[in-house]
Amino acid sequence: MGGQKHRVMFRKLGRDSAHRMAMLRNLVDSLILSERVKTTLPKAKEVRRFADHVINIAKKGDDAQRRAQVRSVLMTSQAQDKVFDELAKRYEHRPGGVTRVLKIGWRKGDGADMAVIELVDTPLELRPAKPVNANTVLRSKGVETPTYAAMLPSRNKDLTR
Repeated sequence: MGGQKHRVMFRKLGRDSAHRMAMLRNLVDSLILSERVKTTLPKAKEVRRFADHVINIAKKGDDAQRRAQVRSVLMTSQAQDKVFDELAKRYEHRPGGVTRVLKIGWRKGDGADMAVIELVDTPLELRPAKPVNANTVLRSKGVETPTYAAMLPSRNKDLTR
């Protein structure tokens, strides 16, 4: 039927809300622990939102309030510990986009579009991530960086020739 879905905030994935949230929380948990999960494309795109959000919360610090926010999404204490102890440090200089969704074709049985969702900058990744350049790191810390045009010499210096 096509067309844009205006004001639709998330995918329902053919499940009621409790089942959908339990499934997404379990997928995020599996993604955190194994750093790669194979699932359908719509599920992977929804999991990406939750996983990025959890890791960004952990990057801001390790206090009781942030642990409670992460605990509301993750199911196991092992995943919570890994987010705060390992992943927050790994992605402290990456302003966002800590997950990647790669399409891998169709499932044989029902033709569902399949995908792999993985964390970037891991030794297990299928495709290497684009490196974070110095300007991105400086901008995320609030430091103003010069643009390319500002670094070029001015052309209007000597117009009398």
